Amino acid sequence: MAVLTISRQEGSLGDDIAEAVARAMNYSLFDKHQIHDMAAGFSGDFSSEMDVITNENKPGFFDFLFHQRSIYGHLIASMIYESAARDRCIILGRGGQYLLSGKSHVINARLVAPFDLRVRRVMDRLQLDKKIASELVRTSDQKREEFIAYLYREKVGDAKWYDIVIDTDRFPKDRVVDFLVRELTRLETEFPLTEEDSRTYRKLSLEKRIEIVLMKEMQESNYVKVTASHDGHVILSGYLATDAENKAVLRHVRHVDGVVSVENKIIVSQFPVRPWY
Repeated sequence: MAVLTISRQEGSLGDDIAEAVARAMNYSLFDKHQIHDMAAGFSGDFSSEMDVITNENKPGFFDFLFHQRSIYGHLIASMIYESAARDRCIILGRGGQYLLSGKSHVINARLVAPFDLRVRRVMDRLQLDKKIASELVRTSDQKREEFIAYLYREKVGDAKWYDIVIDTDRFPKDRVVDFLVRELTRLETEFPLTEEDSRTYRKLSLEKRIEIVLMKEMQESNYVKVTASHDGHVILSGYLATDAENKAVLRHVRHVDGVVSVENKIIVSQFPVRPWY
């Protein structure tokens, strides 16, 4: 009946806290282990995109050239909206705070700690020497900052995106877990996620899922507008240059998991219109 997003620094105990809260609340946990399972429901091959999202890395140079930012953004948005629609979930990383900002049934939390403490924790956890652990923490911070900047054009440390920022040097893990459990319990009573919220998230998830397939499979085609309902009914509008493209779009959309029916309002025209990119 509520959703928690957690942004964390390496060594801030964010992963451990997310798992502990999930167990205590019987919530599902959306992390890197669930990403590939959810991707199995997508039409097409998104393996390279999945690797980027799983590891929270900015795409490489050649990947950046051939895949627009929108594909990554829509892909992760579809998964996060789908997770939120299922309710009672914790979204770990991947920028969930930006997609679910300002929702009364959501807590957006960030977990941080001083650099030296995070290094010591990584040394203990992975049995590394200080130099290697320091480099690991520094590299992790940089990759996550670049990932968020690339995907959302935001600074991951900007406090305006969080309801609470917790320093796990000052507050022990158990106290942080207890606090988050109490707040989620409160939200379940005072501001629960409603059926209307779930329908909205399912609608957004399906729209994003359709759009990324069209972006990837119809890269040279002009703009197509996708409007979906929560129960799988889709309306396509906009413009395409040829009847062949129109038929191809319909074929791709009908193969997307979750699509029940398609109403085609696309206009075939040679008139120049805005492309996907």
